[in-house]
Amino acid sequence: LLAQIEDSTHEIRKVATRDQIHLVIALASDVATQNMLTSIQAFKKDHPNYNLELVMDDGKQTDQLLRSHQVDVAISFKKTKSTDLHSEHYATSHMQLMYSQTLHVEGESHNARLRYLLATYPLYVGFMDEHTPILENLQREYTIGRIVRVVNSDFVQKLVHQELAITIAPFTLEGEDTLISSLGLGGIANIYPIQMYMSHVRYNDAVQPFLQFLREQGKTYSKGDKKE
Repeated sequence: LLAQIEDSTHEIRKVATRDQIHLVIALASDVATQNMLTSIQAFKKDHPNYNLELVMDDGKQTDQLLRSHQVDVAISFKKTKSTDLHSEHYATSHMQLMYSQTLHVEGESHNARLRYLLATYPLYVGFMDEHTPILENLQREYTIGRIVRVVNSDFVQKLVHQELAITIAPFTLEGEDTLISSLGLGGIANIYPIQMYMSHVRYNDAVQPFLQFLREQGKTYSKGDKKE
């Protein structure tokens, strides 16, 4: 009887393990925001048969990780160019000037506040390719007191919180942060919208429920983008 019980237990465990789906999700540091993590947590709650493992991705070996099935889905601002992989649009956002809510700002109009911030505080850019054309256009219209080029957006966010910097970033990165204020950059930001992508191996049925869940979340991201 004990042997039969043990065999039955073993079979139940095998079925339970078989029903569990393990997905490895790679997130670029720029997209690993609280909103994104909350969305992933919500998917896990609605799909208890999915085991999700989150890893950070620097973007240098994303395609290789996907091909080798070390990663199932990669989420970043970059789109794969490999024909054996698929990237689909997740959300659209627009660059805005980000600064601490406690930072001293002068000017009654939107344009006056933007002009004051750019002239007064160091502007940290360089961690996104779109900074280059946007910055060139801003320099034609505004005086920018100091430009600092960096590659780490997490470092910049900490400086902004400490009132040591202002920066240009997509609303999806900072819009969730109640300690950060933003000013729209006008038409130039619309010319260079920021696209977020989900990349994965083609014809992988296991990732489809996760992708569909994020597609719905992506609509919320794009609707939440503020434009001035």
